[in-house]
Amino acid sequence: MALFFLRHGQTDWNLQRRWQSRNDVPLNAAGVADAGRVAQALAARGDVFAACYASPLSRALATARTVAARVRVAVTVAPALTEIALGEYEGRRESDLRDELGAVYDEWRAAMFTVAPPGGESLRQARTRVRGALAAAAVQARKKNVLIVAHLGINVAMKSELSGDRDPAVLQGFRQANDEVDIWCARRNQRLEQFRAR
Repeated sequence: MALFFLRHGQTDWNLQRRWQSRNDVPLNAAGVADAGRVAQALAARGDVFAACYASPLSRALATARTVAARVRVAVTVAPALTEIALGEYEGRRESDLRDELGAVYDEWRAAMFTVAPPGGESLRQARTRVRGALAAAAVQARKKNVLIVAHLGINVAMKSELSGDRDPAVLQGFRQANDEVDIWCARRNQRLEQFRAR
């Protein structure tokens, strides 16, 4: 059985390339459609889930509720799945940060959360925060699939925790689009499959 990692549907801030982090930005119309497509894709596959855990932020929770209703599983809110805190970068557009900070911002971006932004959280800190919830979900997933609906950064942190990888080049491969599902083996702690709901 497996852990299914899903990133929330699109928001207006995703379109603006603005860092959302802990800001509670809702899904836009495209994001609602993203969630519906993922729900349809998982239902068509016939995947059965023991549990669905979701970040409390509305963009993830709304996505989780849409998908969970279609695959007939209850949603449990898990505060540990809240997105990585980005401190002074929260709410800022990437283009503005790049204009203001230049190479400093580009280096931070390439480090894939392994370096904390000013006033924010590092990948290591996020891994520590999510460790207990992820371990419990992984135990459940040894018998039946578990769906986890969260965010780009915290999903990267969870996959880093499972795999033991901390190399930014590897972490880049853990990124997900808004309608992308990443399926991981709960026993071998490795990716089995990744697909987009199109």
